[in-house]
Amino acid sequence: MRKTRKSTRISIGLLAYVSAMAIYFLPRNTQVSPTEKWITLAASFAIVALLWWVLRKKEDLRRQREERENSEDQAA
Repeated sequence: MRKTRKSTRISIGLLAYVSAMAIYFLPRNTQVSPTEKWITLAASFAIVALLWWVLRKKEDLRRQREERENSEDQAA
């Protein structure tokens, strides 16, 4: 069984949270227009996607740094 990355778990959790809040709160909010509701939802999803991308890059950099340190230790 393959282990999921921490960035993926966090992003899926935030995506589920944003979706649940949108399902619950957006239909009840009558003070804003439907267009504003959709823009807010799209922006929330974009922020989660950006967070996933940044966390994935940080994990990759950390993995590369650890591999480089391990190869230097083996060479010494």
